[in-house]
Amino acid sequence: MHHTSICKAKEIIPGTTVTPEPTIQQSAINEVETPNETRVMYSSQQSHNILLKTATAPVVYNDQEVECNILFDKRAQRSLLTQKLADKLEIKPTEKVSIQLFAFGDLSQKDCNLDTATIQLQTDTGENMVISTLIFQEIAVPIHNSISQAGALP
Repeated sequence: MHHTSICKAKEIIPGTTVTPEPTIQQSAINEVETPNETRVMYSSQQSHNILLKTATAPVVYNDQEVECNILFDKRAQRSLLTQKLADKLEIKPTEKVSIQLFAFGDLSQKDCNLDTATIQLQTDTGENMVISTLIFQEIAVPIHNSISQAGALP
């Protein structure tokens, strides 16, 4: 699969045209406006070594500070925060938003009502960067493999 956040160069598929970058709507994770409503998805046999951008940095809320593990995705539409971290920082949500969530392995979307909060991430120069986040109970959980009726598989 191709993902723009890990691609070193812009790839162009023969026979297609390049369209302007989509405009992201902040109201929902899965809504993207494109000028011509064109959606392209493709896979490639090419593989690269892929490294995820990770860091540890202090997250600040109302003069409380917690050192956190951070995973960066520069093309992500929203920033996520765990409920566990929100509890540690005693975060009071600013509002509630409704999003449609499509998770890996799910056959349909889930409608979620999530709290939002504004936190500050301390940079390596000591500056505080303001970030608006969605608060999730869990961001990632292990994938469990289980085959109950292997004989019924195609």
